[in-house]
Amino acid sequence: MMRFDQLPEYARELLALWAILLLLFLYYVFARFIQQKRRKEQFFLTGLLVVADYGLMQVMLTFMKGEHGEALDRGFALPVWLSVLLLTVFTAVAGLLQCNIIRWRRTHITPRSVRQSMDHLPAGLCYSWPGGLPKLTNDRMDALCRTITGMPLGDADAFWSALREGLVQTDLTSIQTGENPIVRLPDGGVYSFRRTKLALEGQPVYELLAVDVTEEYAVSLELREKQKRADQVNRRLRGLNQTITAMTVEKETLTAKTQLHDELGTLLLTAKRYLCAPDSVDRNDLLNQWQRVNGMLQNEGPNDLQEAYIDVVRSAYLLGVEVEIYGVLPEVGAPRDLTALAMSACLTNTHRHAGGTRLFVRCEHREGAYHISIQNNGRLPEAPITEGGGLGDLRRRVERFGGTMRVESSPRFDLTMTIPEEGSTHGERTDRG
Repeated sequence: MMRFDQLPEYARELLALWAILLLLFLYYVFARFIQQKRRKEQFFLTGLLVVADYGLMQVMLTFMKGEHGEALDRGFALPVWLSVLLLTVFTAVAGLLQCNIIRWRRTHITPRSVRQSMDHLPAGLCYSWPGGLPKLTNDRMDALCRTITGMPLGDADAFWSALREGLVQTDLTSIQTGENPIVRLPDGGVYSFRRTKLALEGQPVYELLAVDVTEEYAVSLELREKQKRADQVNRRLRGLNQTITAMTVEKETLTAKTQLHDELGTLLLTAKRYLCAPDSVDRNDLLNQWQRVNGMLQNEGPNDLQEAYIDVVRSAYLLGVEVEIYGVLPEVGAPRDLTALAMSACLTNTHRHAGGTRLFVRCEHREGAYHISIQNNGRLPEAPITEGGGLGDLRRRVERFGGTMRVESSPRFDLTMTIPEEGSTHGERTDRG
């Protein structure tokens, strides 16, 4: 039976090399078990294999050159088959232990698995200590930092300051700055950044998150463009509605005038017949016709009620200003005339001085008076408003009627009036402005 010392030198070297490599591998397995905090039985088995393989390796190295062969061959030289069998068994057990390590790593969370999962995230992620020293950064965030600032992510605070202030490279676009910065990259990608303060084991830590919002940003741009087109359509529709309203009022006015003309013509013919032949006309019918026509002449119908505001609405339409009315405006007498005059004066100021496109008129009726407020969406007045011819004349008319008027320039233009109802004051009735 051949012993180890009887093998050729190259064969002994190969077996010894096998034992050395196996010993190194067992050291690695033992270290991984320590890192993974495995059970005591696994530590014991791995340690036993390390000791056995180390002893076998020492025996092999003793007989490498055969210089002690005669003295030690009978006590230490193992049969070749036993050496090969032991190395094979040790290698098989070490392979099983390595498979166990791989299987455990796939089913347990480790620092390495956390790092790998972070690197595979589509979002950029960085955790840093106060002062900017990064604690954990994935590949995506590091690549974004290099693209945006041209430098690796070595200072998270400096990177966050650059994002907040829009200090990006020239081929990039800082869409939004501040606490929620948004940056568009040269390849068209859009990223939104957010920073949050957290706590880790009682110590403050900052989380910097970068999310790809390319699709959302494209949708927002499309919605903004559609909203712009919708606003244009709405403006045209409101203008058309104002035109239709004015035409309807004019049609009603024309109808009322035509009806009055017909009634008056019929009355004149009946009166002429009565003068020529009194017996041919019923005096009661003639009297009823006179009373009906007199009532139509005295009644303030649609012509009188609405004509006071038609000119203002028509002028606003021609100037490109939309008039929005909230509440019911005064319909008769001086309150109606003063309201129309105020709307006309504010329309002129909105178009000429403020550059506005909308005039807001609000009216409330309470406690025997009309409370009217007129505002616009134009530029804020740069200085307190000086009441010139239009506003000054309006104030004199309102106060002469017994009302009050106030003009404010901050925080926005606001003309407010309080006009008592017709008949509740002894003030002079104003003419239409």
